[in-house]
Amino acid sequence: MQKLTYPRAMLMSALGLALLAGCTVRPVDSRIPGYLTTPGGALLYNDAGQCWRTAAWRPALAIPECDPEVVRRQRERAQVEEETAEEDIAHDSLSVTVEEAATPAAPAEPEPPATQPFLLSADATFHFGHHRLSHAGEQAVATLADRIRLRGGEDLQVRIIGHTDRIGDAAANQTLSEQRAHSVRDKLIDLGLPASAITAEGRGERQPATAPGECPDDLVHCELIMCLSPDRRVEVEVSGTQTRALLRRPARSR
Repeated sequence: MQKLTYPRAMLMSALGLALLAGCTVRPVDSRIPGYLTTPGGALLYNDAGQCWRTAAWRPALAIPECDPEVVRRQRERAQVEEETAEEDIAHDSLSVTVEEAATPAAPAEPEPPATQPFLLSADATFHFGHHRLSHAGEQAVATLADRIRLRGGEDLQVRIIGHTDRIGDAAANQTLSEQRAHSVRDKLIDLGLPASAITAEGRGERQPATAPGECPDDLVHCELIMCLSPDRRVEVEVSGTQTRALLRRPARSR
């Protein structure tokens, strides 16, 4: 593949487009997923010989010509996961003896009602860095309230847990996660769910949904924000048996 270098002004213009695409979640046309290319498909390089990444870049899209270290780490991780899976299968096979297989199974004890998790994307529910629900967020929580009515009731328990990504100050992220969880709780109460059954807490950046190394810190800032989007979320765990009388909809004002 031919290696092309463009004048600094043109490259800075291309980088600006990539950053804009990352911040506004708009795609960048490219013949190679994750990297800027010419219309003919040749990779674009900066003056230091580095490839330009697009906002859609992820470690899984890394190619050896541009990110050999990322490719190496991805292969090592895949190998470790494969070896671990093989060890688990071997362990499970050895753990079942002939005597255990011949022993009649004991009657299963009744299990408590299963917790039903729901997930709200923080990017779709809140403005970036804020805790007040957006218009779309209010609609999402209203839909969530309807689904909770079908899942819980007399012994309803709703646990709301806010999470953030690792960008910024850890203490501020903790506060933001708590505020977002309480915003969802307040809205659910406004929609008629019992306040006594709903708890809210924040866990800040401590429990990311992305895998270690999936979103390296050397990404362009807007690319890093997009890559870490799964970490920014509000989880809602619901348990209880259905009782329609308790979970009635609030009366609409005329």
